Amino acid sequence: MKKSLLVFLKFVCIHLTVFLFSNCSNNDTKKKPLLHSKPSKELVAFIKEIEPKDSGEFRKVVNETNYAVERDSIVRNTLSQKGISIPTEEYLNLLEKYDALRAPIEISSAFVYEEKAYCYLRLAILDSAEVLGKLALDLYKEIDNKQGMARVSNLIAAVFGYKGNFSNSIKYQNEAYQIFESLNDSAGMYSTLIEKGHSLFGLEKFKEALINYTSSYNYYKTKKDTFNMSDVLCSIGSTYYQLENWKASEEATQKALELKRNIDDEVGLAFCLNSLGVTQMRKKNWAEAKDLISKARETAHSVSEYREETTMLYNLGVCEMETNNLKEAKKWFEEGIAYSKKTGMRDDGILKTYERLYLLYEKESDYKLALQNYESYVSIKDSMFNAKSTRMVNELNIKFDLKNKEIEISRLSEEKRIFQLQQILLIVLIVAIFLISALILVFQRLKNRKRKLIFETEKLLKQNQLEAALKEIEYNKAVLTDFTSNLIDRNKVISELEFKLLDTEILSPQLAIDSESMFSLVQSKLLTNQDWTKFKLLFEKAFPEFISNLRNKYTDLTSAEERIFLLLKVKNDTREMADALGISIESVRKGKYRLKKKLNLREEESLDEFIKNF
Repeated sequence: MKKSLLVFLKFVCIHLTVFLFSNCSNNDTKKKPLLHSKPSKELVAFIKEIEPKDSGEFRKVVNETNYAVERDSIVRNTLSQKGISIPTEEYLNLLEKYDALRAPIEISSAFVYEEKAYCYLRLAILDSAEVLGKLALDLYKEIDNKQGMARVSNLIAAVFGYKGNFSNSIKYQNEAYQIFESLNDSAGMYSTLIEKGHSLFGLEKFKEALINYTSSYNYYKTKKDTFNMSDVLCSIGSTYYQLENWKASEEATQKALELKRNIDDEVGLAFCLNSLGVTQMRKKNWAEAKDLISKARETAHSVSEYREETTMLYNLGVCEMETNNLKEAKKWFEEGIAYSKKTGMRDDGILKTYERLYLLYEKESDYKLALQNYESYVSIKDSMFNAKSTRMVNELNIKFDLKNKEIEISRLSEEKRIFQLQQILLIVLIVAIFLISALILVFQRLKNRKRKLIFETEKLLKQNQLEAALKEIEYNKAVLTDFTSNLIDRNKVISELEFKLLDTEILSPQLAIDSESMFSLVQSKLLTNQDWTKFKLLFEKAFPEFISNLRNKYTDLTSAEERIFLLLKVKNDTREMADALGISIESVRKGKYRLKKKLNLREEESLDEFIKNF
């Protein structure tokens, strides 16, 4: 019974383990498909085909790698290296084979799209290059491969550059630069600066382009990177040519040509030969220029490089036209236009080609074809002008961006040197801190004593000033009170005199005074402008800014209401106010009632209390 139970439990455990493993495998297929597998016969044959020369160990390492993902990574790296040294069509065929045999993972798919896009760019099949580039970019984004995202962004930028769409080109270059910057990848940042230099060159911003090229050249020179040095020198030569610095242009291009020959770079060699041909065209050495450009074109075709095809065809046409070989010139120009239409390439060379054809047909008196080519010339010129106008709107943004990027690159290149200086400064600083700390302790004590003395002196001074200010206010209040009391007393005396005179007039009419004297007596009882002005001056001293605050808050108070308000503030009762103002008590009450309404006080609220607290 026990034996049967153990067999049953063993059976359950085995099946449970298989079930769990199968679920884990299903969940991880996207991460590591074909985790443990030997290469197929077809893959072994492909590996043999791309095996580097003098590297017998390569096939052994790949074949003995059981993990498909790791094996695929080795194959990808080897395949991309091989693609540099073989014709483009041959590399495309290898990519097709690899695509059929590779591991079904996103990184491999993105690699195929990227490499194919680069091949189509070299073949000047720009629409296909753009589509494949964008597919690669989407996949790299999906798997968050930042290096791939940056590389492909530069590739797409190059496609837009050859299409003449420099605004989109710069947009993708900026994205690539930001990614390389976030990765602290100086090599990637400088390669992007070169690409941006090409865009600036296309925008005819030759000085800005030269700054980018020179900065990148100095970086590659420190790294002893001959390949990139030669590429940048070729671009520098072309830029100097546009800036009409002929000597510097020829020197840079000759130096680039020597480097290209030393490293056996056929693509770069073709570009350099074409640039030297253009230099000879400027010197009007048409035969030598034609020979150099023909060699450049032949070299480019040998490695399936067609990006400069339209430029070379135009240059050949100019050489023939200037030597009055119009038939050959026409052939080169028309071939260049046909190639431009086929590939979608748009540059200044096509515009010049139409212009040359228009002049050529006009010279032959074929005015119909001359008109057709002139109309094409005007149409392309207008479209290029519109594009240029749009680009000029972004000119300041580009300059600002370039300036910031150059500053950032300088910061990165100086980082190591600054770190070493920081180490030295840190040691000096530690020693200095010990010395300074002792001095600080001594001076700090003296400083604290001085600060305490100053604080106590200032405190005493402020206290004296405050007491003086309070005394002055109290004094001013007393003066104001005396002044108000004098007014009240004066008006009381006048009122008493007025009553006595009235009694005299009733009892002894013969002793009555005339009406004019009586009027003068009544007028002297009223508060004059001079009295009121003096009162306000004394009030302002006793209650600084009180009147201005009152007028700001209650803008609609009349002068009579303001007087009542101020007299109430100095604590005068109704009778005293009547005496001061020279009016009846009833008039004062009515004035206070109107003032209370103006101040929006409720019936139960006290006007006197409100004014006291105002």
